[in-house]
Amino acid sequence: MVKKQSFLSRLFQPKQLAEPEVKKVIIQTDPVGSSGTLLFSGFFDEEYLPELTGYKAADAYDKMRRNDSVVSMGRKAVRNPILSASWEVVAPPSATDDEKRHTDFISHILFDDLGRSTWREFLGEALTVGDFGHSVFEVVHKAELNHPEFGSYTGIAQLGWRSPKTFYEWKVDPKTGELISLEQFVNGDLMRRVKMDAKFLVVMTMEKEGDNYEGISLLRPCYGPWFRKQTYLKLMAIGIEKNAVPTPKCKVPDNKFRSEDHTQMVNVLKKYVSHQSNYITYPASFDVDFNSNNYDPTKTKDAITFENQEIIYSFLANFLLLGSGGGGGSFSLSQDLSDFFLSGLLQLAEIPTEKINRKLIPDLIKLNFGPQGRYPKLKASGISDKAGKELGELIKILVDGRCLIPDETLELHLRKRIGLPPPDEEGKRFAPPPVVPGIPPGGSQNPEDPKEPEEEPVDDTEDPDDEPDPDEPDPKLKKAAKQRKEMRDYRMGRALAEKYKPAKLITAASEDFRELMEQAVKEIADDLISRIMKSWAKASDTGKLSAHKGIKARGASTYRSGLLSEMATVAAQSLEQARKEVPKASKVKLAEFERLPKKVQKKLKAQSDLLVDTQLADLEKAVYFQFTSSVDASMGSEALLEKDLEQAAEKYIKSPGLYTAAGNTASFVVNESRNAFFFDKEVLEEIHSFTFTNDDPVSPICEDLAGTVFSADDPEAERYYPPLHYNCKSYLVPNLKGAKDNPEIDPTGLKPSDPELEKYINLSEKR
Repeated sequence: MVKKQSFLSRLFQPKQLAEPEVKKVIIQTDPVGSSGTLLFSGFFDEEYLPELTGYKAADAYDKMRRNDSVVSMGRKAVRNPILSASWEVVAPPSATDDEKRHTDFISHILFDDLGRSTWREFLGEALTVGDFGHSVFEVVHKAELNHPEFGSYTGIAQLGWRSPKTFYEWKVDPKTGELISLEQFVNGDLMRRVKMDAKFLVVMTMEKEGDNYEGISLLRPCYGPWFRKQTYLKLMAIGIEKNAVPTPKCKVPDNKFRSEDHTQMVNVLKKYVSHQSNYITYPASFDVDFNSNNYDPTKTKDAITFENQEIIYSFLANFLLLGSGGGGGSFSLSQDLSDFFLSGLLQLAEIPTEKINRKLIPDLIKLNFGPQGRYPKLKASGISDKAGKELGELIKILVDGRCLIPDETLELHLRKRIGLPPPDEEGKRFAPPPVVPGIPPGGSQNPEDPKEPEEEPVDDTEDPDDEPDPDEPDPKLKKAAKQRKEMRDYRMGRALAEKYKPAKLITAASEDFRELMEQAVKEIADDLISRIMKSWAKASDTGKLSAHKGIKARGASTYRSGLLSEMATVAAQSLEQARKEVPKASKVKLAEFERLPKKVQKKLKAQSDLLVDTQLADLEKAVYFQFTSSVDASMGSEALLEKDLEQAAEKYIKSPGLYTAAGNTASFVVNESRNAFFFDKEVLEEIHSFTFTNDDPVSPICEDLAGTVFSADDPEAERYYPPLHYNCKSYLVPNLKGAKDNPEIDPTGLKPSDPELEKYINLSEKR
């Protein structure tokens, strides 16, 4: 028998909570929707006025910019500050020698060797993106041989502007929205229809929305006012012509109608209106009068002025209209409006800048130096510059507020910006020393410098008669204690850096690895080229094009063995140095590679295999590419073809790739060896904490972590053990248990102060 529950028991019975539903995390790799851009058979249909679609829009905008003075004024107000700006190619921060060379190379291409165009001509054509909504350039390459500074390289024969009035069909990938090709219909002496591959196009678009590469022209909002103004101008011209001269009228007697006198009178009146005659004679019986009119052309002119204002408003250049109505204009209002206008020009200048930085510059660097981690950037300055007095006042405020240091870099920038000559070496300023926490400005930063001013003594003893309120600590005591701690940490960091110099070992090992890599790759390249040339010499005329196929680089095992031996030597040196830092730990014999820690052995072997395989594959690509490019251009000359292949191999050997690989290998070997020793169970028992150390950090994350002290058993710290990035020279310094004046452990552990800094970790295993 089932016992019934009462109402109250059911009411107060605890509810069974449903178990939370486990939701699966799913991802999507292929798009389902689309941008919604209206594109029919290669023709965009985003514009609602038929006369402003396709090449018809380009014709209309071209007519507007050519024959309207107000449109021309707005265009020049937009274009001239950009055309007169200072354009330069800047290297990445803390650039290496190779990156500086890449920067000089791109500067040479853009400003000195841009085919048949100058930089100013190209920039003027690029800014037509504002006129038509898009600006397209076709890149044509050339081979430059034996340049006195850059040797043989692939440059630009033509960065050709293509008129939007000739564009016919845009072919866009319906799945990805990527531009595939652009069809051009060219009229002239020879009518032709061509299809340009998007791989060789630089497409700049104004206000791009979705997949619409035509964009929106700056002149589009001007079209309505411009169109109406043309009608008003015609009406005003008609009114002036019809009404500026009074209309004569004649009363003809009844008996003279259609008579000879009547005909002669009509001819006289016609000449008075439309000819040089300025008087009339007529018979006494005729009555001639002049009809006055009330036409007022100023009303039509007001309508035209209104449309001109609408055109100027579309350019955000309304400051140009101040005072044009006969009244005065506020200086502060004009300044505010002009500042707003100039800041808006930066957006237009960024369109060609961004396209060149994202496509043209990386493509040129890859063609000549191979893929790189960082590339130089095109930069414009001076577009929205303040006046000299205003800029000087701003800098003075920042310097006086200690927000800015007037160093040599700032001086060079200001000299260039204002147009002053560079400083003379004899009068060159010295940069002030960097501000170090705990050291007053102007004081010595060397802890052993006898000229360093002594700190003001602070009494740390508690006065029993003057007990401080625990809720309100004395700010002077807190500040003094903080200064002493910062000074101690700074001096300890300097002492550790002077005592242990893993950074010196990393630098020396980097040079050794670079020399070994260059020599080994050079020998392998010579053998590869020799076998390719033998295959080319034996091949028939039709088979010479593919003479390189099937020929692979040899000597990988010998190269791998030599590289592994050098890595073992560096690892042994690093371990020996680490052992001295923890003298109480058990000693490790380091004479042979097999006696290194097993973990270190495995990592060194994996690293050497990866390096050798990657470098030989890149070498083959460089030589094969040059072979296919030169096999026809050599005109059958064996010596010329072999020289081209040798130059291609030499270019790869001297490329930043080997330099970066050498630096990465040195940092990897030194840090892996040290960390493997320090975190050995027996050794770790002697260590209290670690200090993340870098004498001269070059990346923001190493600069942020430098000096951080973390516990030896911090489980979250391993992610940030060096190396963190390419050419990283950071390392860990152990602080031994029982040592005096051990630095205090950071309660947050070893982690960057801002999570955004993690983007500077560019080693895949760390990511």
